Amino acid sequence: MKHHRGLPEWTVLFFLISAWGSSFAFTKIAVQTIPPIWVPAIRLSLAACLLAAVLGIGRASWPRGIRSWLWLGWFAVIGNILPFFLITWATLHVPSGLAGILMAVNPLLVLLLARALLPDEPIRANNVAGFLIGFIGVVTLIGPGAWSEFDAAGSGLLAQFALILAALGYASMNVTARLAPKMDLIAMSAGTMAVAAILSMTTAVLLDPRGLASATTGAYVSVTILGIFPTALATVAVYWLVRRAGSRFLATSNYAVPVFAILVGWLFLKETLQVTDFAGFALISVGILISETGLMRLVLRRPSAGPQ
Repeated sequence: MKHHRGLPEWTVLFFLISAWGSSFAFTKIAVQTIPPIWVPAIRLSLAACLLAAVLGIGRASWPRGIRSWLWLGWFAVIGNILPFFLITWATLHVPSGLAGILMAVNPLLVLLLARALLPDEPIRANNVAGFLIGFIGVVTLIGPGAWSEFDAAGSGLLAQFALILAALGYASMNVTARLAPKMDLIAMSAGTMAVAAILSMTTAVLLDPRGLASATTGAYVSVTILGIFPTALATVAVYWLVRRAGSRFLATSNYAVPVFAILVGWLFLKETLQVTDFAGFALISVGILISETGLMRLVLRRPSAGPQ
C-alpha cells in the first residue's frame, strides 16, 4: 500500500500532537475533584455520544456484521479501555515523569508489530535510528532523576509493567487498524467509542458509584474538552492517518506529545522549562527528521566515483 505523507497528513499529525499534549493539563484540572477511574469513563462516554450524533446527522449506518463488531470491540479494549485504566492505576504508584518515559516505548513496539503483521512496512535503518534518537530525547526531556523516584512497597515495579502494557495496547491498535475490514471512518469510530463507553462507565459505576459527588464545574468543563478533542476527534484522525500514512508515521507523535505537554504547562499552568527540556526537544526533532525523511541515508551515502 502506497503511503501519503504530504501537508494533510502532517496537519492531522500536528492536531493529534496538540490534542494529546494538552490533554495532560486538562486531566490535571479534572482529576482534582473527579476520581481517576471516572475521568476516562466520562471521556469515552462523551466521545461516544458525539460520534453517534455525527453518524446520525450524516445519515450513515452503524457497522454491520459480527466480524466488524469484533474488530470494534478489539479497538475499544486494546486501544482505549486497557491503556486508560492501566495508566490511571500506574500513576498512583510512579511519578508522572517515569510514566512518560515508559509510554515512549510505543514507537519501538510499533516497529516490531508492524514488521510482524504488515509486510508492506519494512524496518529501515533510518526508522530505527530515528526512533532511538527520539527515545533518548524523551528520556532527556523527562529527566533522568525520575528513574530513582520509586516507592519502597514494590508497587512501582508493577506499575512499570502496567505502563508498558498500556503502550503495547496503543501500538497494537495503531498497527492492527490497517488489518480491519473496510468501514466508514465515522461509523468505525462511533462503534469503537460506544463499546468502550459502555464497558468503562459500567466499571466506574460498579467500583466507585459516588465518585462524582464532589466534582466541580471546572472539572466537568475539562473532562468535556477531553471527550471532544483528544478522544472523539482524535479517534477519527488516528484511523484516517494510519490508513493514509502508516502506523510508524503516527507513532512519531509519541515523541512530540511530551514536548507539547510541557509547553502547555509552561504557558497556562506557569510550569518552568529547564535546559534539558530544550535538549530533549532538539533530539526529538532530529529523530523525527531522520525517521521520516531518510536523512541518514543522504548523510551516509557515498559519493559516486564517476562513470562506470
